[in-house]
Amino acid sequence: ETGCKIAIRGKGSVKEGRSRKDSKPDPSENEELHVLVTADDDDSADKAAEMVRKLLTPMDDLHNEHKQLQLRELAAINGTLRDHELIEQQKAIEGTGEGDDGIYRLPGHLRDQVAAQYRRDVERVHGEEAGRFDDEYKSFIQSQAWSL
Repeated sequence: ETGCKIAIRGKGSVKEGRSRKDSKPDPSENEELHVLVTADDDDSADKAAEMVRKLLTPMDDLHNEHKQLQLRELAAINGTLRDHELIEQQKAIEGTGEGDDGIYRLPGHLRDQVAAQYRRDVERVHGEEAGRFDDEYKSFIQSQAWSL
């Protein structure tokens, strides 16, 4: 946007064990950590410096969308992503405050169609008797639920 070059310099700006591409020691490694902005003109440098200041201003994690997206991506990479947490977080941001009841449920007419198709598929693969076993299983499960 500004045509400037921005670099992070000073102690801690480079991981330990890393060196510059030209293998020379970094002259700024003994300085405090800072941001170096270089530009062709003062206006561009001022614009870039203001952009950097905004990035360095602490922000509440709930309102920092960039950080939330980074954490979500990291969780996906690590295999620890839980979508229900994202849904709850999104609802909190939107202010609905509703629970997760019904989020993953099909409407009644679609559930009936899915159940009917499942029965037809089971009968086609296992024959007419398969439906009877399915009914017996459902009956058994329901009787166990009542006995608890």
